[in-house]
Amino acid sequence: GDFITRAEATDFTGAKYLLAFNEPNFAAQSNITAQQAAALWPRIEAIAAKYNLKIVTPATNFCGGACNNTNPYNWLKDFFAACPACKVDYVASHWYACDGPALNFNLNSLKQFNKPIWLTEFSCLDGADKSPAAQSKYMTAALDILEKDPAVFRYAWFTGRWPGEPGISL
Repeated sequence: GDFITRAEATDFTGAKYLLAFNEPNFAAQSNITAQQAAALWPRIEAIAAKYNLKIVTPATNFCGGACNNTNPYNWLKDFFAACPACKVDYVASHWYACDGPALNFNLNSLKQFNKPIWLTEFSCLDGADKSPAAQSKYMTAALDILEKDPAVFRYAWFTGRWPGEPGISL
């Protein structure tokens, strides 16, 4: 609710997109269930309508710690089940596995929602080797996959800005 109140008070003039909740299935992030997000969605739609914004789903990811749902695809399924008439233009995801087959798995799993995919964060954050060379190798492979997949609308490399993980901040 606090996020929504702040968003309702924000001037989005000039914006084109409204990205909803960040990692809602993580206790350390927006920490709301799919049903809670669905209940708040009319307010998201009202903000988007006011500024003529396209709406992006909450950006989910696999959660291995404190979570309200460990599986991002199940969270999204629950969201769409609780909100079948909700306006959604794009489906968002985060992805930190470090190889092409894993990235393809994520993209193919997101295609079930029949929306263009926006990979709002990705890098090789979960890899054992976080060196700049490993990150560059993964980035090259990932960009090839992302550029060739017509279901992908946009993507953004995640730079952690963490001194202990300089490799992801290429």
